[in-house]
Amino acid sequence: KQLFISSLILLISITGCKEKQQTQNQFIDISSDMYVLTKKGLILRSEPSSSSEKIALLPYRSKMKTFQKTLNDETISNRTDRWYSVEWSGKKGWVFGGFIDDEDPVKYFISKDSLGPAKLGMSFDEFLSFFKYDKIEKDDQGVVSLYKDERLILAFSDKSYGTLKIVKWLIIYNSKFETKSGLYPGMSIDELLVIYPKFIIKVNENSGVSFAPDDMKTSVGDVKKQIVFLLELALDDNSIKIKDSLVVEKSIGLKGKVKRIEIYYYN
Repeated sequence: KQLFISSLILLISITGCKEKQQTQNQFIDISSDMYVLTKKGLILRSEPSSSSEKIALLPYRSKMKTFQKTLNDETISNRTDRWYSVEWSGKKGWVFGGFIDDEDPVKYFISKDSLGPAKLGMSFDEFLSFFKYDKIEKDDQGVVSLYKDERLILAFSDKSYGTLKIVKWLIIYNSKFETKSGLYPGMSIDELLVIYPKFIIKVNENSGVSFAPDDMKTSVGDVKKQIVFLLELALDDNSIKIKDSLVVEKSIGLKGKVKRIEIYYYN
């Protein structure tokens, strides 16, 4: 009987050790700083699960220290990543990795003629030196596109099929770049109206629906510089028709988002 009890205790002890080891092995130890990418903030949770208790809301661009990440990927809001154990402002918990990055989400601000230190008028090689990317493509029109994590970050060209190799035109697709007033690709029209309570959108057969804020235009001699925001719009009221232009105000009932931001020289 004593032999049976001793064997049972030993079995339970071994099983417990295995379970503890398996639990420990579910995580990978890491050590790095990460930033919150989502404009609305990111929830810090008690466990690596979207159903676990909420501890805090981490503001946009918050910097946190990471300690561990889960072994298995998970998909949330069409983003696939792992959960990360982090510490922020003295609070410890878990955040989903699809909404954090090891770079400050606003590394460079968009201005009338530049994206941070990368400026229009630079050579292609000099311009490229300011960005991190996984893949680069060039089409038959001479447009160079940069990708990171399979997402299009930006594209640029010299308007001469890539023969001059001087950046004259830039399109920004990634929300990590924004103007100092807070405009960024992907923001909603409602968010846009907070910054510009009234603005005029124009319809062009080539570029689609766009608007160019007056505070983002400038002239230097015969060369003009302009920043243009290309919009993806949907009308709630079918009676509203956009022809050549439309003054947009809060009462207009317009829905959509900023699809991309263009900066270019034009004569």
